[in-house]
Amino acid sequence: MKFFRLLIVILWAQTLSAQTNGSLPLDINYKHKQAAWVLRQLEQQFQVKFSYPSDLLKDKTVTLQGQYNSLDAVLLDLSFLLNIDFQKLDKRYIYVVPSQSKPLKEVWVTGYLGKAIVKENNASFKINSKNWHLLPGFTEPDILEGIQNLPGVVSLDETATQFSVRGGTADQNRIVWDGINIYHGGHLFGLVSVFNPNISHRISFINKGTPVTFGERVSSVIDIKTSDKIVSKPNIEIGLNGISTDAIIKFPVIKNRLDIQASFRRSYEDFFETETFRLYEDKAFQNTKVQHEFFMFKDYNFKVNYKINQQNELHLSMIHIDNDLEHTYRREQTTYNDMLDSENDGFSIDWQTKFKHSSWQNSVSYSNYRFDYQYETYPDTANVSVFTKNNWVKDVNFLSYYEYHINKDKLWNFGYQLDYKSVNFIFKEQNQSLFVLDNDDRSIYSNAVFAAFHRKNFHNWDIYAGLRANYFLPVQVLKLEPRIVVNKKLNTYLKLQFTGELKHQVVTQINETVLSDLGLERKVWRLVDFDKFPIISAKQVSLGGIFQRKNWLIDLDFYYKHTDGISTLSLGFLNPADNSFHIGIRKAFGIDLFIRKKINANLKTWLGYSFMDVREQYEGLNNGKSFPAHTTASHILSLSTSYYYKRFELAAAWKIHTGKPYTELETEDDDSDELFSYFETINSDILPLYHRLDFSGVYKFNIFKKIRAKAGLSIKNIYNQKSLINIEYMGNNQPNAPIQIRKYYTIGMIPNFVFRLKW
Repeated sequence: MKFFRLLIVILWAQTLSAQTNGSLPLDINYKHKQAAWVLRQLEQQFQVKFSYPSDLLKDKTVTLQGQYNSLDAVLLDLSFLLNIDFQKLDKRYIYVVPSQSKPLKEVWVTGYLGKAIVKENNASFKINSKNWHLLPGFTEPDILEGIQNLPGVVSLDETATQFSVRGGTADQNRIVWDGINIYHGGHLFGLVSVFNPNISHRISFINKGTPVTFGERVSSVIDIKTSDKIVSKPNIEIGLNGISTDAIIKFPVIKNRLDIQASFRRSYEDFFETETFRLYEDKAFQNTKVQHEFFMFKDYNFKVNYKINQQNELHLSMIHIDNDLEHTYRREQTTYNDMLDSENDGFSIDWQTKFKHSSWQNSVSYSNYRFDYQYETYPDTANVSVFTKNNWVKDVNFLSYYEYHINKDKLWNFGYQLDYKSVNFIFKEQNQSLFVLDNDDRSIYSNAVFAAFHRKNFHNWDIYAGLRANYFLPVQVLKLEPRIVVNKKLNTYLKLQFTGELKHQVVTQINETVLSDLGLERKVWRLVDFDKFPIISAKQVSLGGIFQRKNWLIDLDFYYKHTDGISTLSLGFLNPADNSFHIGIRKAFGIDLFIRKKINANLKTWLGYSFMDVREQYEGLNNGKSFPAHTTASHILSLSTSYYYKRFELAAAWKIHTGKPYTELETEDDDSDELFSYFETINSDILPLYHRLDFSGVYKFNIFKKIRAKAGLSIKNIYNQKSLINIEYMGNNQPNAPIQIRKYYTIGMIPNFVFRLKW
């Protein structure tokens, strides 16, 4: 209580201080203002001086609204809108120069879901985490949780990583961090993202019209890049919340040439357990024997930025993700021990060369995922029994990519990609003898060439067309992947967009065929074998439009997606006589609607709605008839609002969606008085309605002169709604064996806090 009293006094004092500071926070409401006029206003407000050629800003206008806490934040948005760069000579003088990036990418929507998210004309979402708005229910702007606020994205089990994009499964989402493929995206069994939310990231989220540079997954791409900007002075940041603590450091080695950036984050539950962490554990360990045992996660990353000269830059990145669980208990003269360790390491080297009208990028990346689980049984009078489960993924990738600007409206790009994947898993049990229960070990080479042409401002048409060709070895299979994005500007307020794409996937996750005693992490990575597990292919088309006028934005999109080569284990559908995998198809039709209303510069509201009809069909299951997919939530509705006042930021959101489909189990007595179970049809029933209300609030202030601070509070599921989100049937891998019914519920009300210092 003394700590909270002191915190309140500090916040109150800083509020008084903020009220005497007339420059920050800065409320901006520019509507079609001349760019030169905007810079003159900033010169007066911040006592700075801009220098630029007289024709650089000629005929350029600015439309920008929002509240900003620093001049740098304003300049970041202006550089994006005007295609210019700001170079600081010192604290007062700032040079304005043409942007080094090419001007082809036009922004369709700024401030799509907060000022950090924009929607580009290539149909992708671009997110700058430095300016990310506060997420309801979270004290810090988590990357994967933030994406789940966009239309067509939903996590039916409330995790950060197991989210579905337009009816696809989680393993069909490709997550890339500085060019490194990530195979383990969640701490605490998926409840917490592995990416430190306080590092500056530039994120591209692509759910349609995927550029030809991206392959490997059929649903979506989350391309995450850390900052390439070389810092001019040391920056240090430390923080604490109810789950973990972290530190970030950036410091220059050679002025304007070389810097080093590093971050480290770790849970502290092994030292002190908060109520927040305990509630997360309750959610993660539902229907398992684990009861608040030792669990630890950590992640760290390291980056070197080196500007060799005006044309060449070199970037080196490294990431480490680690989760450890150890659980020991004793029952009826027997000791049981669970040990789980999952890690994902990776590094990348990226070389960028810029010419007058073109650029060339070469990169090499390596990713190593390892999952080890061991379950030991120590009877007092018998032999020791050890069950082991291992899963490894090694991924090596080389990319060479060339981009040539014919002029500001025409662009060619083409390149080559070589990818090597080695995936294996093994389940084995050691008692008096060694038994291998299941295993697989294989590797695949993929050679890909791609090319694309982008034509802009062609009688109000904008066309992107490309082709990617993948050749797989050793099976010698060629797969072609055409991609297209067409935009048509009807008038000042309305634009239409059509996209089409074909994509393939060779690495996927399956449910393990052997049930472990722990009951966690039952997903196993494996490669296709072109027979039992064919290449997954997906075709998607979409048609939609964006309407913008005054303070309104309406984004509507219709899509259809057809996926071939998906697989399921019939054991999951309660057929003890058939425990094989079945290959099938998935068809998805959906509508995504997003509406934004700016009430004023400080108050904004968003409404998102998605309709999905996703059905699967497998030979040998459900009499060959289609049934609703387990990734389906037919109706998803979210209503969000954010409010800024001086140094305070508040956000709230209410989410509601229909329950996921499940298979109703029937149990009866037969003539021998033995119980047996059966089901009529697969996924013919729907779980109850899901809904929750989230809230977050933060306050930013200064401690002394150069130390910036942030304190915040969040509450997820304010009214403590208990919703049933999944039903599983376990233990039916033998005839007449008893069936366990496992029910999984929502996380309940979870409070969290944050306190950060930055200097």
